[in-house]
Amino acid sequence: MRAAKLRNFITIEQVTETRTSTGAFTRVWTTFAQVWAEKMENKGDEFFSADAQHSKTVVNFVIRKIAGVTTKMRISYQGRVYDIKDITDHTGRRRELEITCVEGANLG
Repeated sequence: MRAAKLRNFITIEQVTETRTSTGAFTRVWTTFAQVWAEKMENKGDEFFSADAQHSKTVVNFVIRKIAGVTTKMRISYQGRVYDIKDITDHTGRRRELEITCVEGANLG
């Protein structure tokens, strides 16, 4: 992977449960890692649900390989949030992860 392609700084977030002052549990997104990535937009889809039109954008982020990234996490980039749907591990000469994300569908 050429470093010149890694020009987008992204935050990979994981959900953690914390206890509030009243004793209830709440879900909070915390930073798992901040890395440089190559962003590749794939396509946009539109679908109808409950008489409303929704759209989703599929985006791939390619990063240098780091351990522990799962589909239960999400990516935050330039004020937008992307749910991780698939992770492809490219091993061998290229040590990278290709992370397929969806924006605008289920944001955690």
